[in-house]
Amino acid sequence: MGTTAIISPQIIDSTVIGRNLITSVDSAAGRSVLEMEDSSYNWTAAHVFEGSIESSAYNFTANQDGQLNQPTLANSIYMRFNNSDVYRFNALDFWPVANGTKNLGRSDHEWANVYSVAGAFSGTVTANAFVGDGSGLTNLPGGNPFDQDLNTTDSPSFVDGSFSGQLDVESGGSQKYYNLGQEGDTDTEYLEQTWTGNVCKYRALATGAGSVRRIDFEGSGIRFTAAGIAVAEIASGDLRLYSGRTIRPLLDNDASVGKTGQRFTNVYSYDGSFSGNLNVEVGGTQRVYGLGTEGDTDSHYLQSDWDGTFYRIGAKATGAGGNKSTMLDFGGSSRILVTSGEIRVYRYLRPSDTTIDIGRDANRFRTGYFSNVDSVDGDFSGDVVMAANVDFTGLPTADPVVAGRLWNDSGTLKISAG
Repeated sequence: MGTTAIISPQIIDSTVIGRNLITSVDSAAGRSVLEMEDSSYNWTAAHVFEGSIESSAYNFTANQDGQLNQPTLANSIYMRFNNSDVYRFNALDFWPVANGTKNLGRSDHEWANVYSVAGAFSGTVTANAFVGDGSGLTNLPGGNPFDQDLNTTDSPSFVDGSFSGQLDVESGGSQKYYNLGQEGDTDTEYLEQTWTGNVCKYRALATGAGSVRRIDFEGSGIRFTAAGIAVAEIASGDLRLYSGRTIRPLLDNDASVGKTGQRFTNVYSYDGSFSGNLNVEVGGTQRVYGLGTEGDTDSHYLQSDWDGTFYRIGAKATGAGGNKSTMLDFGGSSRILVTSGEIRVYRYLRPSDTTIDIGRDANRFRTGYFSNVDSVDGDFSGDVVMAANVDFTGLPTADPVVAGRLWNDSGTLKISAG
């Protein structure tokens, strides 16, 4: 094999670094000449690499121009581990090559502070505290994750919420519970609590195709108060008014209690006052009890009703109550008594004019007991029996010339022949 001779002038004319490199006696001296010490390496000028810069732990793969320290804004540099691209960065961004596979810090090696102008998270943000008023936060998740006051201009949306303090809705605001839709939707139905003037209102409302729903109050008892004083209570199936309170319509003669087809079973009252009509409709009765009450086994009462043929007023009874007599009064004094055995009159009985009869041809009184009878005419089909003398003082003293008439002929009772 031939030998290449290096002529001394060629070595002498080489650069100082080249001469020193050739004349170095070992690798350490060579690295020293190239300033490639193990501890550090400094370059003051730019260097271009067409391949990779590699180490036993990682390598940088250069971009198309191969400059590590001078990439353009659009070009990127990759960081590789075990010959795989892991991270990527350029002058504007630093990011993992695969989405959602790398962490920033660890659960046991946390960063002290992270400062950022903005952030976007597709997963969960976990923190034990949030500092700030949250006034610039938008698109909050269901449920407020921040133990902070919300600004008055905020409109957060929550799935659930838990408050250990007070929830205030200030003047002009309202609290709404939606059954259909939500705020701003075309079709909604909801319960609203709000102030209108000096009145706090609970209203069932709807928009669009929504329907106004019924409001139900449920619980073991619901109490209504005004100015701190109890007014009414719903408890044990009853609606109860407190002492001195009144159920009344807003305007006179402007509301009903019950309606046709939807009536109360019974109405109990100590007193009653009606400025209009008190009607008892067909099939009903009006009763005034002297013993017991409606539905009792033993009772007696005065009843007025329509029996299908007559309007009747009379005494009735149930069980051992026993029928009682009925008295018609005037001015607190008795006038007509109706008993099981008689009708008793306490003042004189008279017709309204001379056309009124007592009895009829086919309906005569069997026996009559009178202390004084004033009559224009009398017609008897049987005997007239007198238990005492008959006073004929008023008889005519001349023959009336009417057959069958009595007349007094100087003390002699005669019957005219006509």
